[in-house]
Amino acid sequence: MKRNRLLLFSLILLCLSPYSHAQSWSGILDPKRAIDWSGAGVTGGIPNRTTICSTLNPGATTAQIQSALNSCPSGQVVFLNSGNYGLNSGLTVPSNVTLRGAGANLTTLTFTGSSSYYWGSYLIGFSGNYNGSADNGSPPGPGGSLNCSGSPGPPSTYTGCTQLRSWVGTNGLTGVYTKGATILNLSSAPAGLNVGDMLQLVQTDDQAVASTGPFVCSLSSAGCSREGEGLSYHDTAMRQNVKVVAINGSAVTVSPGIYADFWLSSKNPVAYWWGGDTRMAGVENLTATTGLGVWAGLLSHEASDCWFSGVALHVGNGSRQGFLIHLSRNITIQNSFLDVMAGGGFGSTTSYGITNIASSATLVQNNILKNVESPILTAGGYAGDVYAYNYDPGICTPSTGCTGIFTGHDVGGMFILLEGNIGPQIRPDTYHGNALFWTIFRNRLTATEQNMNQEAAIDLLAFSRYYNVIGNVLGTSGNSNNYECSNSATSNCGRFSPNIFRLGYPGENATTGSEAGVNPDGQVKATLMRWGNYDVVSAVNRFISSEVPTGLSQYANPLPASQILPPSLYLLLKPSWWPASKPWPAIGPDVAGGNISGLGGHAYMIPSQDCYTSISGNMTSFNAATCYASGTASAPAPPTGLQAVVQ
Repeated sequence: MKRNRLLLFSLILLCLSPYSHAQSWSGILDPKRAIDWSGAGVTGGIPNRTTICSTLNPGATTAQIQSALNSCPSGQVVFLNSGNYGLNSGLTVPSNVTLRGAGANLTTLTFTGSSSYYWGSYLIGFSGNYNGSADNGSPPGPGGSLNCSGSPGPPSTYTGCTQLRSWVGTNGLTGVYTKGATILNLSSAPAGLNVGDMLQLVQTDDQAVASTGPFVCSLSSAGCSREGEGLSYHDTAMRQNVKVVAINGSAVTVSPGIYADFWLSSKNPVAYWWGGDTRMAGVENLTATTGLGVWAGLLSHEASDCWFSGVALHVGNGSRQGFLIHLSRNITIQNSFLDVMAGGGFGSTTSYGITNIASSATLVQNNILKNVESPILTAGGYAGDVYAYNYDPGICTPSTGCTGIFTGHDVGGMFILLEGNIGPQIRPDTYHGNALFWTIFRNRLTATEQNMNQEAAIDLLAFSRYYNVIGNVLGTSGNSNNYECSNSATSNCGRFSPNIFRLGYPGENATTGSEAGVNPDGQVKATLMRWGNYDVVSAVNRFISSEVPTGLSQYANPLPASQILPPSLYLLLKPSWWPASKPWPAIGPDVAGGNISGLGGHAYMIPSQDCYTSISGNMTSFNAATCYASGTASAPAPPTGLQAVVQ
């Protein structure tokens, strides 16, 4: 009995450990500034499907592969043996089916044609039920599958909508939208909505820049952006997509709970749905390549709990984006390699590696992005996503320049986590509106790009409010020579200048005035939380009280009581793909003996960088199974040997 009690006590202590529960940012970040990111990606993880319904060999046609996919029983695999498959159109993977190759270096699909959905062409994808007219007005818009009438405008003007309800509150309280709430109260029972469906939550955007506090606005006429909205969301970019888990009259229980506490009745929040989203479909262990210019190489559209794993993709110049995640939830892109994208296409002069549009809880993890103009770009209405342990080698050949590893390029993004990535720069821009509540944790940002030489490591442009920057290793010795630019017009404060931080500027130029109709924003620095970062200019771990926004009237962050940082903000344990011999965590002020020079020992190469190096950057040699040998998952030990500057 005594032994059982001791065991129970030990389990309780484990559950209470700051390293074992999902919200490991507790004690560092105020709960209003973060969410539980452990649920990003495929719910419960990608299933290991072992039953093969059909095996095909080189020479199989597009029609034969598509027929095998369509007839495959639920939970099974269409397997493509080693070799090159010449396909004259794209492939669409249905719900509960996996398309799997023998390995990215063994199974190659060469496309001379593509498939299409209402926005454009793709090579391989998931594409659920959707009517594009829903985004031609204010979502869900008049006409189309929602059977709405009335002119385009805010949700309050809609009439006759059979797949839309006003969202009147949470947890039985009208007009109250509690962060984390899982019970949504709708204006009436949602006929036609089913358990398992994806429900999309939307409210009308702000129509002006707020002097303080959070806001979501894209209007160029109001000074919210340089060019206005980038997509046809018509002032409804604040979004979150959730899964329906229960329906009781007009009360709908969802997962996860709502991320934000700034949903307001005055902004007419609504819930809408189509049903018929593609679910639990996957693409694994193959290469897709084409000489065509396509809208997207690999597509997830109106899909839930779907994945791309161990995939190599080459769509070359003239394609708009490599991976496109659109109007989806809980999508995973992992252990993959994207090679060479530049020049844009389909109305863009820039090519985007991984684009997320109006999707939630996406997980982009352990990928290589080589020589892509804009490796990862978010483009409107995204929420709760995790981008982690991705590697951008900083090779950038387009003469127009590149954007760093991560760019926020549209309005409405909120509560995303950037963790453990290695690349040049993180930069939310002002072209189409603002994003807010990002957390940037344990990244190695070089502040260099091959054909630019230097840039700011973290460039938070105007209206990037309530950001958290914690435990990062920033800059490159001999290249970065200034810690921060904010509200200064000096020549070393432009976009391509040697700064660690660049805060609140309206655009690329070093100006204290407006640029393209956007004004500088002092609230970027005032609301920014910085804690435990190491940079090559300061050459110390900065645990500095003045960089913690303790005095804000909204979303203040208490001064952390400890300098101990958790290894991860979304992983409970070291992941299975992490090599057993590699230190965990690999980047941060508490890391010693790192194998990246010039950083005080605070950073090791991450697995995706090791993989890239081992194959000399050659995508044709890439195989996730050989690159990422399984490690041993174990609870991390507390860090030791911390040094800091405290003020």
